[in-house]
Amino acid sequence: MSRLEEIPGFSPERSILWEALEVIFRWRKFIFACVTVVCLITAATVFLLPKWYRASASVLPPERGAMDMNLSSIFRGGVPFLGGELAIPFSASPSDVLVAIAQSDAVLLGVIQDLSLGKRYKTSSIEALLGALRGNLSVKTTTEGIVQISYEDKDPKRAYETVQSVLTNLDRVNQRRGSTKARANRLFVEGRLSETEKALQGAQDSLKSFQLANRALNLDEQTKALIASAATVKAQVVADRIALATLKRELSETHPEVQKLEGKIASTEQELRRLEERGSKGSFLGVAMAALPGLAQELAIRLRNVAIQEKLFELLTEQYEQAKIQEAKDTPTISVLDYPRVPEYKIRPKRLKMVLTAFFISFFVSLGMVFLREYFERMRTADPARYQAVASLASRIRAELVSPFRRNSKGQNG
Repeated sequence: MSRLEEIPGFSPERSILWEALEVIFRWRKFIFACVTVVCLITAATVFLLPKWYRASASVLPPERGAMDMNLSSIFRGGVPFLGGELAIPFSASPSDVLVAIAQSDAVLLGVIQDLSLGKRYKTSSIEALLGALRGNLSVKTTTEGIVQISYEDKDPKRAYETVQSVLTNLDRVNQRRGSTKARANRLFVEGRLSETEKALQGAQDSLKSFQLANRALNLDEQTKALIASAATVKAQVVADRIALATLKRELSETHPEVQKLEGKIASTEQELRRLEERGSKGSFLGVAMAALPGLAQELAIRLRNVAIQEKLFELLTEQYEQAKIQEAKDTPTISVLDYPRVPEYKIRPKRLKMVLTAFFISFFVSLGMVFLREYFERMRTADPARYQAVASLASRIRAELVSPFRRNSKGQNG
């Protein structure tokens, strides 16, 4: 049977849909052949494609250690109204920094050396090896801040080894980076400690000379306590100034944190000057230092200078020891949440998906070819002149497309 009307029981009214079904039925063998051939070719091709595997690992975002914070983080307690510790903010999160390091040449060159990728890929070009690594390596941050590292390869064991090597070299580079920062911090604290030691020695010599010249002069216990309190406040101001210097190495002058700390220092200094110059009932110092007699006032100032330098020397000595310990540390700098495993299942090619895609594409393309052929057949019957014009145009286009190949073939034969 060549028409659907010949099928017993079918007597629908003529419509566009019915005519479309009639065309499909008439060309059903052609459509079936096209779809079958395309699907078989696709299936054969898909089974010839190599399998790809993916190994993955998850790394927790690094925590900012004590040495990644400014120096005022150690000046805790002492003066209640000066606030708590101060942390240095960064423009990028620790996870973002870790992602950038994981994709850097420093890490990938270590992977190339560890796995001897030059022999594996049979090339000595570093750029080619780096390009091959980056092409299959994926490092991204989840919304929770966890860093995910994955690598795709045709060999599942090789994918696992590459991710493991990335983790090892990431930790190595991060350790070296942290050691460099710790060394810079240690040198900075060491310089401040040396300056404070000299200032302390000078203040002690000045006080000793003054006391030798004025043996009978002494201060009462209340005044000495007030001097110690003033020295603590002054030491905190100096500590905040050290913190400000550290902040300015990380942030710009207009950053809110920099401006906030500058305002805090100015406010504290203003309060200290006010308390030193005049008394205030219920104030921190209680009485004005300026109200002391001439020699007693000079002695109090010298005692205060010694107390300030002693407090700074004490705090900086503690920080210097912490800096040396931090510099000598050799502990892992990254915390792995999920270690990589040798993948058991491939991630591509997705054979069923590709065959189904080929099926639908070939089906609709063959339908288009069938309806186009039917359209021209009806045009030839209903409007021969228009059909000849379209056929002539198609012949000219075909000739234009084929003529360059013919010229090349003649030139090669000649």
